[in-house]
Amino acid sequence: MQDFDELKNIWQQEEPKQMPEASEILSRISSTKNSLAQNLLKAIVQLVPAFLVVLIIAIFIKFDSQVTYTGIVIILVSIVVYGYFVVRHYFDLAKDYSLLKPAEYLAVIQKQYEVRKKFNTMGGLVYSVILYIGIILYMIEVAGHLSLLWQIAGYGLTTLWFLYVYFVLSKKVIKSENEKFETIIAQLKKLAGQFEE
Repeated sequence: MQDFDELKNIWQQEEPKQMPEASEILSRISSTKNSLAQNLLKAIVQLVPAFLVVLIIAIFIKFDSQVTYTGIVIILVSIVVYGYFVVRHYFDLAKDYSLLKPAEYLAVIQKQYEVRKKFNTMGGLVYSVILYIGIILYMIEVAGHLSLLWQIAGYGLTTLWFLYVYFVLSKKVIKSENEKFETIIAQLKKLAGQFEE
């Protein structure tokens, strides 16, 4: 009788694990996708006051140099163009794809992932460089009345800040975003696998 109980215990342990139900997987996917969309929305919300501050400076402060105004225009244009792409990505990600077949949903998310990866690498670099150029051009007149030592310190700190933002902060954000996309893709592959069986 003892042998029978041991065999029964072994047999019960080898039962296959139940796959999560489709609704549970979709819930996880939706939660992760919403988190990604929220991060893009935060980025959009942060761009608006930055744009308004630069615009107010351009309207209410009189500068002598055209270089300063060129810098301001470059800053404003870079914010608008970058913001346009972030808004577009937000609306693409915020759509409800849950009614699509799992394979179609997977294809849509993989495409969005590729678009975001390209944008984060090339778009982020171009945005940072153009914004940096605009700020340096703006600083020429603003810092022109300072001593050479203070000018060098100002340009140096601005350069260090941009390098830190691009190489440290943005890399963390990009890594987190990529991990979330990869989680969604893995979940969708599981879901598609359940439907293929």
